[in-house]
Amino acid sequence: MKDYYKILGLSSSSSEGRIRRAYRTLARRYHPDVNPNSDSADKFKDIAEAYRVLVDPLARRAYDAKYNDHLKNVSNAKIRAYQRAAEKRAATEKYFEQQKRDIAAIKAWQSVVHEGKGFSRIKALVDWTVKQYRVIKGFGVWLVKRVTQLFKERTVPHSDVFKVSVIEVPVTFKEAVYGAKKQISIDEPEGPRKIKVVIPPGVQTGTIVRLKSSSAPKEEVVLVVRLEKHPALSIDQNGLCVEIPITINEAVSGATIKVPGLDQELLVKLPPNTQSGAKIRVKDRGIPGGEPHGDLFVRVLVQVPESAYAVGLKEKSADLDLYYEKPVRGNLPKSLLEEWP
Repeated sequence: MKDYYKILGLSSSSSEGRIRRAYRTLARRYHPDVNPNSDSADKFKDIAEAYRVLVDPLARRAYDAKYNDHLKNVSNAKIRAYQRAAEKRAATEKYFEQQKRDIAAIKAWQSVVHEGKGFSRIKALVDWTVKQYRVIKGFGVWLVKRVTQLFKERTVPHSDVFKVSVIEVPVTFKEAVYGAKKQISIDEPEGPRKIKVVIPPGVQTGTIVRLKSSSAPKEEVVLVVRLEKHPALSIDQNGLCVEIPITINEAVSGATIKVPGLDQELLVKLPPNTQSGAKIRVKDRGIPGGEPHGDLFVRVLVQVPESAYAVGLKEKSADLDLYYEKPVRGNLPKSLLEEWP
């Protein structure tokens, strides 16, 4: 299922005005007449399709509901696939552990036979067997099996139980950026059990964190992260991203602006003719936890003046229309249901 918000470079909480501005910017950038690249036509179709759905309140509401169901299905499918993989992995581990125990027992038996170690244990076992059963056919076979089992019990104590607990964990943005130690509850038949877990830096919604305990090697806890929504911050595969408003003049002329950082304010340089939605990379100012740090991406959004009382604003803004090479809505259909370019 297509992510219309991602196509337009927006978050799911974006306003209708922001959706319209993002569409105008992207439509100009990827219109086949302006950008003759081979993939611009497909991108333009996706942009138009996303705009057509998100700008209509009813269609957007229906899309949001359907997309949320899609995300839940994807998450559930991921969890089911992980559980199946964990069960398969557990069965494989169990098989190889059994092989290790058999090999260890055989080596121990060979040590007794060839090196004379543990003779008193074998003699006691033989004496007890003869006393109880006198003469038994296949005694040698039974003795080997019994001694092998004894050495198994001594050399590799084990349990065949393997448990996987899958838990959704809500994470704040601060916890996602810096990592955190959290206490979670696991439902057990005898009552909830609390354990402490470590959330690594850089997680996002859907991130899977696997945990194993040295005290319970046959238990695995799988955390599925649910990152809280933030009005300006987001985390994706590229790193940490922050949305920052800029003025029309800053977008057209370029500027150096102050942007909040994780530990201090940053100075970010905007090149002239910066389009709304453009991302500017600030190296080593993103999510810590590695060497070097991750990068911070500043996504700029051109903000139109909202004051209705600014003297001369309308006249000055009208002059800006003279600088568009083509009408921004020149290729729109007359009806919403007609084919869009």
